[in-house]
Amino acid sequence: MKIMNKIWIFIPLVLLLSCKENVEKEKEKENKNSNEEVSKDSIVTQEAATIKDTLTVKEKVTKQPNTIYIDTLDFVSYNDDGDYYLLHANKGSDALSFINSKIEDRDFLKGDIIEIKWIKDTIYIAGEGDTPMLTEVIVNSKKIKDGNISKFRKQYTKKLINTAPEENNYTQSFLEHSYSVVEYYIANTTNEFIKQSVQNNEQLGYSIETQTKNDKEYSVFGIFNTFEEKTNTLQWLYYEYNDNTKLYEYDLPNDELIKFN
Repeated sequence: MKIMNKIWIFIPLVLLLSCKENVEKEKEKENKNSNEEVSKDSIVTQEAATIKDTLTVKEKVTKQPNTIYIDTLDFVSYNDDGDYYLLHANKGSDALSFINSKIEDRDFLKGDIIEIKWIKDTIYIAGEGDTPMLTEVIVNSKKIKDGNISKFRKQYTKKLINTAPEENNYTQSFLEHSYSVVEYYIANTTNEFIKQSVQNNEQLGYSIETQTKNDKEYSVFGIFNTFEEKTNTLQWLYYEYNDNTKLYEYDLPNDELIKFN
């Protein structure tokens, strides 16, 4: 009888230990799966972790060195005039700038969707005793989708012409910038006359002049097409040269400037 009692006590104990062992194995399996998921979602090397699409203006200042960040942006422009070359882009409503000196190609056009890989790195501010500053530096970039200007260039095979008088002595930089502004407008406009001219591959061009309106000076572009040796003005644009976000369509009947994009 005593032997039977010992057997009955031993059996539950074995079952209890077996259950505990199974639970521990399940936990180990879950932990292993969890670790595998982290490895898949965060590309980790000995030098740097890679984190994708976490960027906002406020967050830029919190990013850490030795980490590669990947973000998808709307390209705006390049600026290669300073000691460090810059790339300007938008992410949602945030306007962002990055050091772009490591990248030689200048293939992006305004409106292209791009992917950049960037790090926090040290640059040195000239004129301030070469003061070191931690900032955002692009290490790799690529286009992932054409914007409207890229699409326009594939569709429209002619170069825009300008009729600016030579005696105005516009700089080459201004003329190139003016071309890009007019091209951007044509690629994004809802003006049906311009869209039809593009579709028909008619010759498009623009005039350049300077006008003052409401006590403010503007560069004024008159977009025209040439068809059967006739020139027709299709749209007037007013542009603040020192602020590339301020482009206006001129509403002739109401004598008003309407902000474009």
